[in-house]
Amino acid sequence: MTKDLNYGKWIEAEEVYLLHLIECYLRGILEEDVRHLTLRKFLASRLHCDPMRISKRLNENRYLLGRAIKSNFNRKSYFPIQDFTQLDIKRVNAMKEARNYFYVALSRKIKLRQGRTLRKMTKKFKVMQIAHVLCKKTRHKKSSSEDFKLCIGHILN
Repeated sequence: MTKDLNYGKWIEAEEVYLLHLIECYLRGILEEDVRHLTLRKFLASRLHCDPMRISKRLNENRYLLGRAIKSNFNRKSYFPIQDFTQLDIKRVNAMKEARNYFYVALSRKIKLRQGRTLRKMTKKFKVMQIAHVLCKKTRHKKSSSEDFKLCIGHILN
């Protein structure tokens, strides 16, 4: 099982894409065949997140971008229609456009998250380097792990 890319706070582009996905799924106008997926699993796969995140979000609000969500939404199955109308084609194109905005926003969200993690790791590494140097200067030439922990404790406090 792969780790989900998308977790944490919901972004606006994600909610817009979610609304388009729900609409196209329930109308049966998706270009690919997803009959084997429930709505919840379909949404989770397209949003690159855990299915529970979908359930929590839609159960929590009962409204998504001003539209009411029914309580049994996640058990819906996909039934494709045979003939697309012009309006259906516009809906599918709007979903694709929302998908593109979502992917841009998701990549920014991931980069921001990675940047925070990298800054934390860099800061921790620098503190460890400084503590190691200080321990060597203030203590013995060979510092034990307990001395090292004491030095780090003094630096961090």
